Amino acid sequence: MTLIRRIVPRFAALAVAIPAGAQSTADLRTFFFQRDFEGGYRAGLPVMGATATPEQRAWFVANEARYGLIDEALAGADSIPPRSPWRVFARVVALCATPDLRSALPLARSLIATRPIQPDFVWAYAYALLVNGHPAAAVAALDSAPLWGVPKTAEFRALQGSALASMALGPMADSTARPRAVAAFADAQGRDSMNVDAYYFEGAHLASGAADTAAVARLGRAAVLSPLAPTIHTEYWDALLRLRDRPDDTARAAIARDVATILRLRGDYAGALYLAAQGYKTLDSLPCQYQLQDQILREHPASPEADQVLLDRIRALSDSISQHEVADSAGAARAYRTRLTELIARPVHHERSTLGAAYFLLFASESHDSTVTGDSLLRTVDGMVRYDAFNPRWTRVVAPVALADRRVALPYAERLAREGDSLLRRQFADVFALMNPRERAQQLAFALGEQRDALGWVYFNEGRVAEAERALTRARALAPANPINYYHLGRLAEALGRLDSAQARYANGYQLELTRTSVGANGVALRRLYLGHHGSSDGFDAYVDTLRSQGRRRREAAIAASRAAHPMPLPPFTLHLLGGRSPVASDSLRGKIVVLHFWGMWCGACVAELPDFERWYESARGDTAVVVITVDYQDADRRAVERFAEQRHLLFPILLDDDYVDKAGVHAFPTTWFIDRGGRVAFTREGWSGALAEEFDWRVEMLRH
Repeated sequence: MTLIRRIVPRFAALAVAIPAGAQSTADLRTFFFQRDFEGGYRAGLPVMGATATPEQRAWFVANEARYGLIDEALAGADSIPPRSPWRVFARVVALCATPDLRSALPLARSLIATRPIQPDFVWAYAYALLVNGHPAAAVAALDSAPLWGVPKTAEFRALQGSALASMALGPMADSTARPRAVAAFADAQGRDSMNVDAYYFEGAHLASGAADTAAVARLGRAAVLSPLAPTIHTEYWDALLRLRDRPDDTARAAIARDVATILRLRGDYAGALYLAAQGYKTLDSLPCQYQLQDQILREHPASPEADQVLLDRIRALSDSISQHEVADSAGAARAYRTRLTELIARPVHHERSTLGAAYFLLFASESHDSTVTGDSLLRTVDGMVRYDAFNPRWTRVVAPVALADRRVALPYAERLAREGDSLLRRQFADVFALMNPRERAQQLAFALGEQRDALGWVYFNEGRVAEAERALTRARALAPANPINYYHLGRLAEALGRLDSAQARYANGYQLELTRTSVGANGVALRRLYLGHHGSSDGFDAYVDTLRSQGRRRREAAIAASRAAHPMPLPPFTLHLLGGRSPVASDSLRGKIVVLHFWGMWCGACVAELPDFERWYESARGDTAVVVITVDYQDADRRAVERFAEQRHLLFPILLDDDYVDKAGVHAFPTTWFIDRGGRVAFTREGWSGALAEEFDWRVEMLRH
């Protein structure tokens, strides 16, 4: 097969054919910094024989890892001679592409102890710091390069600009970081006008906000310099579609030209085919998307892209089932599980994250199905634990509870639940680092409460009653609004013969279940206990009505108490209305009670509650004292949002975000702000609630007085 070369910095920004095996170390390095990882991987394959140098192998491994062949890349790094610092470099870059990226840091530190220091080692050290959430340390490391006898390069300054831009975000933002980032990007572009990251990093950070013409220009430049880098092109397309002053047809035409270029340059590569398929998806050209996906499965069946195509189709089927778009829902559900099983059974999986996602989805499907055997569920849990590094709540909380429910592999379930403490703390320290500290502390407490509950429930099923009581009681203190914890406490009380206490626990849990997606175990246990005590169901309905009334009064009192003692002013905005010509300004809302709702199509909880929100909106829209408006977050394609609203008959106003949500400090979705007539945020409501209508009504009524 002819290899397509599109090395830009020292050559023309064109794709030209080169003979297989003609890749030097410099060429492999260039592939990497142009983010053409599949190109670097394929170009390097023919020359990775015994004569390959350690540096050549290291850059091949770097491309291989970023292409998604993680296990192969780590094995390739280990094949580099042990005494060569390039072996360490290769492992650092490879590990930074895995969930185990923390382990890259000590290795990266050892690189800068090497003498003489290679510029690429300093870059790798700073890169490892940045991806591990230490942007200030990354900036300092790059600033120190001249002290180590290493000149600053365009790659250094581009990475430094990205780190500085990260420092300008979040509640602890450095006010000096943004102008320094702009200067770093400009310096990188001045040092090397063909440097991809100098434009891509700046464009990506700009596009995280309003996606203005500057963001599109930078990403467009990066796309020209690197015409086959998937991440660059998908972000470029998103920025085009979010550009306010450009017609959709113009943006879509630009995307169509970009897709055509990708196929022309490298239409025989799986990565290019998958990227083009994503472009056709963006353009709503589903037949073209499916045609390219079929080509991947037919011509590149063992590629990482083939795995991703199968996973994409599984998720699409899941969406169709959840949205009631299939006639035979039972048959579709069986097909969904079969496809997941077939994906897991494939002989080769290049990306652990793809396999982890498949196990995660299979567990979500099996965990509440009583027809699934305990051994089958255990195999799924084991696969999810091994391959899914992104969902510690599921692997260390939900999975142990599911195993304990069936009394399967209890020692294993206990180990998983114990591991949850450190994994959840790490997730909140890393993934949620930019969240408001108060919100982060509250959500971490709830997550740890769930983890203690899972451990207590395992203890209970192991017969360790005293330990179970301590863990479950601690869980209630950390997460008092967790209904499953009350169910577990009720089961414990029953086992100890404390029937009155059990009934009280089930009652508390039942009241919490009334605001969840469905009434669950507490309601069932409460009826069972009532029947056992009274011998019949006479009076049970009246008893439940009393519980509902008590729960309603308790919730209303809690909402009243949550009113901000010192409400913050509504951060001002001027946002475009979906389907409207004139923007909406926050100043125009003064004097009204405003309900401002933040949501996104990508957010499962947001979508689940939209029917309730729409019904409440319709009931409130006639009230001239109240304005209800929403902000859609992180959905780049306006047409997709319009179709979404049309398909679901949504009538409430939808504003399109331009970085307002991030600047306003909204991190949980859905979130709703209730704003008083003076323009101050009096109530903040986060998350889904099955009692949306009455709880929204309560807040609005409280603001009338």
